[in-house]
Amino acid sequence: MSVTLRTRLLVNAAVTMICFAAVIGFTIVNMMKIQASNEDEVEALLSVQAAKAELNTLKESITSYSYTLADAQKESVRTYMKNSSDRLNALQKTMTDPAGKAAYEKLAKKYETWQTEAAAALNTKSPAEATRTAARINGLLNDIYMLNLESRSRYEQMQKQTADQIQFIVYSAAVLTIVLLAVTVLSSVRLTKKIAGPIRLMAENARQIAGGNLAVEKLDYKGKDELKELNDSFGIMTEQLRTLIKAIGEVGREVETFAEGLTKENQTLTEMTEQVSVSTEEMAKGSQTISEDLQHAVLFIEKMDEHAKANAERSKQTTASSEDTISAVAAGRSALAETKQAIDKSNETSKEISKAADLFIKHAAGISMMAQTVSDIAGQTNLLSLNAAIEAARAGEAGKGFAVVAEEIRKLADGSAKATAQIFDMVKQIEGGITSITGAVTTGVALGDRQQELMEKTSESFAHIEQKAAHIKAELSHLDGQIRESKQLGEQVLQHAESISAVVQETAAGSEEISASALEQLSSFKNMTQSVNALRSLTERLNDQVRRFTL
Repeated sequence: MSVTLRTRLLVNAAVTMICFAAVIGFTIVNMMKIQASNEDEVEALLSVQAAKAELNTLKESITSYSYTLADAQKESVRTYMKNSSDRLNALQKTMTDPAGKAAYEKLAKKYETWQTEAAAALNTKSPAEATRTAARINGLLNDIYMLNLESRSRYEQMQKQTADQIQFIVYSAAVLTIVLLAVTVLSSVRLTKKIAGPIRLMAENARQIAGGNLAVEKLDYKGKDELKELNDSFGIMTEQLRTLIKAIGEVGREVETFAEGLTKENQTLTEMTEQVSVSTEEMAKGSQTISEDLQHAVLFIEKMDEHAKANAERSKQTTASSEDTISAVAAGRSALAETKQAIDKSNETSKEISKAADLFIKHAAGISMMAQTVSDIAGQTNLLSLNAAIEAARAGEAGKGFAVVAEEIRKLADGSAKATAQIFDMVKQIEGGITSITGAVTTGVALGDRQQELMEKTSESFAHIEQKAAHIKAELSHLDGQIRESKQLGEQVLQHAESISAVVQETAAGSEEISASALEQLSSFKNMTQSVNALRSLTERLNDQVRRFTL
């Protein structure tokens, strides 16, 4: 009898423990499967985002190459093309479902075609072809987008299935636990029917314990049979159950406290991740804008460098012209000095001519006086010839010869009078001409003096011009040095701008990768929050079950 009872109890306990172990094993196995499936889907999403970021970086690199057509930029494009190929190869390993494989095959074929065309476009060094090649990446990005939608859809479906599986596991564990408890109670009740007296009391205690009352008193059984062992074992079991319930209650409270803290930390991390995602997106956009501005700035700096070269050449020409101007000013001053000497000699000559004209006027006046004397003599001679003619007429035949002489004398007097009149006219004309010459000479002397004053002012102006030209030459030399220095600084700025452009492009690519990782991390945090909430719900239910027991 005792053996049978002991065997039944052992079998009952063993079956119960095995069932509980099976429930726990069932829960653990299913949770590990869920975790493995989630890791595969997360890896697929990360691979899609990485491929998208790599293609965006490749597009930006080709766009930059279309602006510069530099060999270094072309090598950078080829490096990004290789990286993109590696990313797509890595993406293939994560595509396990038929739809994902089909989408990947479509993307791979397009990329192979594009890669061939891109290599040809790079060899042509045509900005239009480079821009067209960069635009064709949008088609690849569209396929990446569709692949991302497919992965996200699959991931969301997996999350839904995971939630359903977790719910199924929870309900199954609860049902199995309740069933096991019910089986244990029924087995105990069945055993009590076969045992009289103390067994009924122990059964009563067992019913109270099953009802949650663990504060039952131990049965005072004096026997030494299996009932004694049963009673002692029942008492020990009650105490252990009480200890187990206490431990479960403490563990439940600790789990609840831990879940609350984990929920708060998860919320904080979620907010921080959202802020990081927004910041990285803004930083990526800002980096892209800066990169484009830097590309334009590089073009402007190159144009400035060309203008600086032209200005330097013009500055040299202007400096040479200023030297020619100084030489011309010196030659002008020398010519002015010679002109001044010639004007001085001309003024002296004009003054001598004026003096000679005055002297000539005096001589002309003397000639006029002499001509007047000759005119007076001719008048007297004419009177004398007239008187002689009268006397010859009185003398008759004897005076005819004298009359002829008197007539000749009269003719000579008339000729002298006419010659004297002509002399008077000539003297007047000479006096008029001398007066004109004297006026002209006086005017020439005044003009010479004025020219001399103007020449002195002109000489002073040439000296001032020579001084200013020398100052302009010095300033142009200084300006030429400044232009050369500005040209060197412009070349340094161009080098730094190109370096900054490359760094900004790398920063933009890194920001996009960080943004994608942050979004995936945010999704993981949300999933973790859901899991923690489910854990808290289970903990509350466990605490409710523990509170049913009276210790």
